[in-house]
Amino acid sequence: MKFGSLDHFYTGVAIPVSSLRSDTSCGSGEFSDLILLGKWCKSVGIEIIQILPINDTGLNNSPYSAISALALHPIFIRLQELPEAAAFLPEIDQFRQTYENSPRLLYSEVLERKLDFLKRIFKKNSESIKNSEEVNKWIAENPWIKPYAVFFHFKKKYNFYHWKFWPIMQQPTESDIKTEWERNRDNSYFYAWIQYHLEKQLIEAAKALESMGINLKGDIPILMNEDSVDIWMYRKYFNLGQRAGAPPDMFSSLGQNWDFPVFNWETLREDDFWWWRLRLKQAQKFYHAYRIDHVLGFFRIYTIPTIENSGKMGYFNPSHFITKEDLNAAGFDKGRIRWMSYPHIPGEEVDFLIDDKSEFVKETYLHQINHENLYNLQSEYDSEKVIESLDEDQKIKSLLLGWHRNRTLLEIEPGIYHHRWDYEETRAFKSLNYTEQQNLKILFKEIEEKSEKIWEKQGDELLSMMKDTTDMLMCAEDLGVVPKCVPKVLKKHHILSLKIQRWTKEYDKPGHPFISVKKYPLLSVCTPSVHDTSTLRGWWEAELTEEERQQYFSGLSLKTTCPEDYSLPLAKAIIEKILSSHSLFTIFQLQDFFSLLRELRISNPTDERINVPGTVSDKNWSYRIHTTLEFLMSFEKFNDLLMKLIIKRRTKTVPMEHL
Repeated sequence: MKFGSLDHFYTGVAIPVSSLRSDTSCGSGEFSDLILLGKWCKSVGIEIIQILPINDTGLNNSPYSAISALALHPIFIRLQELPEAAAFLPEIDQFRQTYENSPRLLYSEVLERKLDFLKRIFKKNSESIKNSEEVNKWIAENPWIKPYAVFFHFKKKYNFYHWKFWPIMQQPTESDIKTEWERNRDNSYFYAWIQYHLEKQLIEAAKALESMGINLKGDIPILMNEDSVDIWMYRKYFNLGQRAGAPPDMFSSLGQNWDFPVFNWETLREDDFWWWRLRLKQAQKFYHAYRIDHVLGFFRIYTIPTIENSGKMGYFNPSHFITKEDLNAAGFDKGRIRWMSYPHIPGEEVDFLIDDKSEFVKETYLHQINHENLYNLQSEYDSEKVIESLDEDQKIKSLLLGWHRNRTLLEIEPGIYHHRWDYEETRAFKSLNYTEQQNLKILFKEIEEKSEKIWEKQGDELLSMMKDTTDMLMCAEDLGVVPKCVPKVLKKHHILSLKIQRWTKEYDKPGHPFISVKKYPLLSVCTPSVHDTSTLRGWWEAELTEEERQQYFSGLSLKTTCPEDYSLPLAKAIIEKILSSHSLFTIFQLQDFFSLLRELRISNPTDERINVPGTVSDKNWSYRIHTTLEFLMSFEKFNDLLMKLIIKRRTKTVPMEHL
């Protein structure tokens, strides 16, 4: 699908499909609810609906942990719209009533009950479904359904264990898929029938939105769960020996390990990026625009070997790596290189930190160097995963981990290195003399500049491929450590960047003042909050310091004192300010609009947060709006207020020379 004309400034609303609530939905938001949401959006002047990923995630409720890049999630199906469901409608309505007042999405329970209905409906109609011309035509046009159905057959057969632990079918061939599809014909058609109707319902919703002048914006994560049909079937496109993550920062001293395999771009390139093109063409059936999750990963991905667990031990890949010859030229001989690439632990430190067990630790886990009071880790324990798996006192494990991580250079392969992200904190670097430190910094700077050229070339190639594959408008999530080449490449391809207002600051100035939304680049998406942050109200009341709050408030030009609570006038002023942004798109979480009126506010704003990264909680990914879409459509007071705020932005024309 193609996005509408870019001749004016757009306002959008962001909400996970699962968070929608209507008088018809059963326990979770459903694709058909998007039509109701679209009608409400049209009434207030909103022209973009942005949703989170909607692919099947199996037993995992995180939308960013898909087990298929192509299959849609069964939880979003509307049972009442299935032509075969007529005999089950009274039961389905009881199911709907059970969860209509549920404050949160009960993911596992709702999914299980929905799948149970689908199994019963299919069983009653299996012969007519298997002989359906429409279903068989859809299967022929979507060959990916066969590996997906076979994968799920074996997942169920082996108690949903990871495919690596199945006794058979760990390395499936096309012939294996064909055989198993026919051998388990009823099971195969069951999954195909569900996907046929999911796709049909979503396409109908997207077309209905388009007829209303509403653009549907999807979200395409860059990475895949290892326990997915894609990695199981198309193994050659992924590197299972490496995991993607993020380097240490102010929010996480150890960095992040997302535990998703990285891509083998060379193999993908050999096949003209077939898998990525297929994924994008499937998304084009539904979306007018899409958000590229972690676009930086298309330039270079932060890579962590599978023997490690933390971002401390990662590096950017691809990169212009450091060679032994580079280090020699900078004045570092073999001994100095080893000093920087292996942890060296003084015996006095071991004695001081583990007085009563120091000899045990030295004999069991360490290797003495040339009869000196200096040690390396024994090679079999030189890994975070191995250390963390030890049946050992936690204090000792923590010390072993600290020693293991304490190296300036990471050896990628023999004679090839990458500096650790926070190398200046390491023991080896601090022990170097001033000249050596400066030589090393100069070398690392030169390597980074050469890497920038590699990153720019790869990013340009991959984003060009994505842009040429479909007509969808591309928007990038470009947060994190951004290489210099990224803005240049995004601008070249007219890809919208992301500006999250609370983090868009002048970090080189005292107090880190907020950058005015009126100074944002035209080719950008401005948003005050996202699924991984608090809402505006939660941010204001629980996260801002008094100084930050006052600084932000001063930019609103209100003739009152700065309030600690997120008052109604303040909510209106902040939303009005954000709507004045120079970004082509300004997109709000639906929850942020609810704070405009007391009648739509809930008592605790933290209950409106969708996800807290790095945590495991029943609240993550379970948010449901506390009112129905039907009620929103009838709430004239709210709709009139919102329409008056949005109309100013909608009538602003875009300076075409800047596009």
